[in-house]
Amino acid sequence: MEILGWVLVVVGATVFVASVIRTVRANAGRTVPLFGAPPTIPPGTILLRLGGTAMLVVGAVLLVPQLGVPSVLFVAGGPIVAAGIVSLHNWRVRTSAR
Repeated sequence: MEILGWVLVVVGATVFVASVIRTVRANAGRTVPLFGAPPTIPPGTILLRLGGTAMLVVGAVLLVPQLGVPSVLFVAGGPIVAAGIVSLHNWRVRTSAR
């Protein structure tokens, strides 16, 4: 189960981050709010984010017997990375507008 847990964590995080990147690219030239709906939501990105989150959570739960409670920190990693991607995008949009 440990291998399945690691695979789910890696694949889930990759899918989650890929959906955020698709959303950011669809909103090139416009800022994307951290908490709220972006101006353009590409088709399928919400399902990708949902699937990635589900895989990430299940993978983290499967890793609890080996790693203990800190394995749940993997779940917090997705939103933290997403916030970083959106913040970097918004910074680039604001600096290119000057």
